[in-house]
Amino acid sequence: MEIEGGNYYLRVPGIAINDSYQPVDKYGAFNERLYIMAVPYIGGFNPDYSGLDFCEAASKAIIKSLNKA
Repeated sequence: MEIEGGNYYLRVPGIAINDSYQPVDKYGAFNERLYIMAVPYIGGFNPDYSGLDFCEAASKAIIKSLNKA
């Protein structure tokens, strides 16, 4: 899909997330109470997420985020 300025974007299924695994909307806003680790939902935006190393890294990022609150 082409948008203004000649930039192209690929529409992929899934949910965009931030570094703390919180879903973000098209404006970059996120809900501080919601986290998502389900690969089928985030895989379109982040195709390299899978396996046990992903689970370990994701849980560490989420715990770090929760400890900030």
